[in-house]
Amino acid sequence: MPPDIELMPSNVIVFELIYLSSKTSSEDITMGWGAFPMVNGDFQINQGKFKVPLINGPIDYTTDAFKNIEAKFKRNVDEWLCNLYIEVKKIDLVDFH
Repeated sequence: MPPDIELMPSNVIVFELIYLSSKTSSEDITMGWGAFPMVNGDFQINQGKFKVPLINGPIDYTTDAFKNIEAKFKRNVDEWLCNLYIEVKKIDLVDFH
């Protein structure tokens, strides 16, 4: 995470769900993706429990707003893959031993 002074509303964490290669498949396949904002409306790091919707297929780099992600699966439920539930906790570097 960047220092608090360098946080911007455009900072996001992007998740990818990847089907890894196996005996029957020789390549990794991106099954879905989702994005989570690092900061809230008060420009503080988001903390708590959250639900991140994952969209089918590889990352769509033309999607530039969270409302566009929601519009994708509202328009066509087949675009929605699943929900990813995460818990975000801010820990200080001194907490690592």
